[in-house]
Amino acid sequence: GTGIIGSIVMATSGEDATSILSGLRISGGVIGSPISEEPDALRAGGALFIADSSPLIENCLFTQNQSLQGGAVYCTGSGALFRDCVVQGNFAERGAGFALVDCPNVVIRTSMIRLNTATSDGGGIMASNGTPRIIECVIEENLVDPHRLLPGKLVDQQSAV
Repeated sequence: GTGIIGSIVMATSGEDATSILSGLRISGGVIGSPISEEPDALRAGGALFIADSSPLIENCLFTQNQSLQGGAVYCTGSGALFRDCVVQGNFAERGAGFALVDCPNVVIRTSMIRLNTATSDGGGIMASNGTPRIIECVIEENLVDPHRLLPGKLVDQQSAV
């Protein structure tokens, strides 16, 4: 997508590991999708919005997406598996690469998370109230607040990583 208002891809209907997103380049997502039905709800997940679903995401490139949370990917209540993905050059206030909220079983395996920029926290990954497993990944050159050039790999808020 180019300049899409809302998440480009959504998994919100209880999708499981038999729901596979594979081999796609997802870019140009702007704003994300509302995280609730409230009129002023926070918008999240510029490229991919996952809620209460656990799909398999493999061999995908997420680049040049933006949102308030989860510039590339926003997950809540998810056990999604990300394998062999590149999450690069995304922007958000929190969790420019990934924003993982209440995600007890998310796994990110053999993926690259780099060159993402957040203005508040979690340039690469922001995890809140969950226990994501990050296995054999490259997480590099992510930033928080480009004016201060703070490293922004991972922010862990009440989570075990």
